[in-house]
This record gives sequence, C-alpha cells and structure tokens, in this order.
Amino acid sequence: MVRSVAVLLAAVFAGVLAVALAGCASSDPPPRSPFGDDGATPAVSQGTPRPLPTFPAPTVEVTPPGGGTPSLADEAERERVTAEAISRLAEWTGIPETEIQPGSVEAVEWPSACLGVDAPGIACADVITPGYRITLGIQGEPQYVHASREDRYAWAPAFDAERVIESVDLAASTVTFEPLTGSDEMGREHRVAPGSQLDIPLRDLQPGQWVHVATTCEVPSLGATFVVWLVPLE
Repeated sequence: MVRSVAVLLAAVFAGVLAVALAGCASSDPPPRSPFGDDGATPAVSQGTPRPLPTFPAPTVEVTPPGGGTPSLADEAERERVTAEAISRLAEWTGIPETEIQPGSVEAVEWPSACLGVDAPGIACADVITPGYRITLGIQGEPQYVHASREDRYAWAPAFDAERVIESVDLAASTVTFEPLTGSDEMGREHRVAPGSQLDIPLRDLQPGQWVHVATTCEVPSLGATFVVWLVPLE
C-alpha cells in the first residue's frame, strides 16, 4: 500500500512537471550560468522574500539512461545526486529544501567543463564532462540543476535574453525590464536571490541600461522568476 501511494505521488508530480515544462521551457533549455564549485562568491540578495507555502515532496522518480530499471547502485546514486541538487538549489534560491520537489535525473555528457551552462565572459575547458541533468520543482514549476560526476553543480536557467532595465527595487530585491512587443515568455519582474550572479551590484543598475540576463521559471507565490546571472552590455 505504501509503495502504491509513493508511486502514485511520483506519477502525479511527473505529470505536473510535464505540463509546467511545456508552458515555461523544455527539459533541455539553452541554459547559461557561471555557477559551480569554482570558488566564485555569489551575490547576496537584499531584502526578505515573501514566505512561500509548503508543498509535500513526492517520491523521487529515477530515470536511467535508455530506459529500463536501474540497478540498486544506480538508483542510490541518482537519489544522492537529487538530494545534493535540492540542497544546492535551496542555497541559491533561499527556499527551504522541504519546499523543493524532486523530479527526474538524466545521465548526460556535457560539451565542456561548464556543464552546459556557459555565461558571457566565462572561459570553459573544451572537454567532454559526464554528468547529470536534474529537474526539480518549486510549486510545480520546473527548476534545473546540472552536475558532473565529480560533484560539481551549476544552476541552469530556463531563459536568457538581452533586455532593457525599466526599474530596480532594492527593498524587494527585484529588477523589472521594459516590455517587449509580442510574446515574452521570460516575463518582466525578476528577483535577485542568494545565488544570483551579478556582474555589478543591484544598486548600480540603472533604468534604460541594456543587460544580458538569465532567469528561471516563475515561482507562482512570488509572481516573479529568479535571476541566475546578469551581465551589463556595453
């Protein structure tokens, strides 16, 4: 009975993520971020984010490469990687681990040492790097973490684009961009989190300034996405 409930919960969450992925980004977005265990010190957000509701975490669904049932060793590894990815995402976003939902784990070979999350101005060793693409969830919306098999992790955004800043709210730690003509899947308001990488401090960003920004999917209770990285353009 317990196993049946766990399987049902995993199936329900997988379905929620599938719908969210279709509305926000694919499971293989064009991610870009300088994050990883490279000794870089992330920018710390200013202000206190609004509290988020608590969501039950379903059982981890392990997806072995090529399908089939993983061995116990493989399953244990994927559960370990998922747990570590949840811990890292909690640090980056400031959201408690209990509110981050486990999802799928896919074994991949990244094209460089940057784990498929290259950002402007970041040099990456041109070497194939075996690792994992991990999809988690926050309030049913997908969030992405990339990893190597040597336990390096990177926050991978769902979107990146060149945008013009409309306003900056230091108290709320948000930056809002000017509206676009036509479709705007990224959205306009974005929150700076503990793991957001800013090339210049939030207080120095100015209205009318062009930037290259990468963001996550929207967190419903915030009504905003998280900034993964932001680089001013000349």
